Amino acid sequence: MLSASPRQERDAKVSERGYNAIDIARQQLDLLKSDIEHTGFACLEKPFDDALFESLRDEASVQRASARHACDDGDISYRGYLASLGEVAKASLTGQMITGLLQSIFDQRFVLTLGSSCYTYYEAGDFLSAHRDSADDCEVTLLVYLDVASPDPDAADSGLYLRINRDDGGRPGPEIRTIRTRSNTLVVGRGSKMWHARPALRDGERVSLLTACFSATPE
Repeated sequence: MLSASPRQERDAKVSERGYNAIDIARQQLDLLKSDIEHTGFACLEKPFDDALFESLRDEASVQRASARHACDDGDISYRGYLASLGEVAKASLTGQMITGLLQSIFDQRFVLTLGSSCYTYYEAGDFLSAHRDSADDCEVTLLVYLDVASPDPDAADSGLYLRINRDDGGRPGPEIRTIRTRSNTLVVGRGSKMWHARPALRDGERVSLLTACFSATPE
């Protein structure tokens, strides 16, 4: 009988333990709410334990092999690679861990929009122009950065930033915040209301992330 690999054993332990709610202090929750109220987005560093984070990162690496190249020069211009979610991502995004966090932040319940969620990969030259997500299927946007690399992440022209802009008559206005891209960081916000963008990545930079969309459930 073949023995399980270390990865299989780890994923089994993650599954057995379940996807419990993220445990954050009241002060931290208040800060998340305040950031979203003022800039539309907030970030939470190291929200997952090591086992779950490694499972998500491994799954993203496996899914990368089947990722499709996506690019467009229309109203929303972008270039990158997209792949379907795996079972680890689906379980974590639909379990109490994430749904409970969203309910705590926004004081309402949300459900994952699976068809609008995916693993996303950016490499040198890839980017995402300023845009707002569709309110029909992406009222709340959630990003989990899984693999981040750069020879100079502090460079002024680094692509390892999410840039948030104020609305200016239906167009992106002044930039009001930048959120640095760091591994094992969760970013959440009202993506359908706030303009957000990622500048082109420099040579040697790469990002893989979990991109998820959520819609409010009927009361």
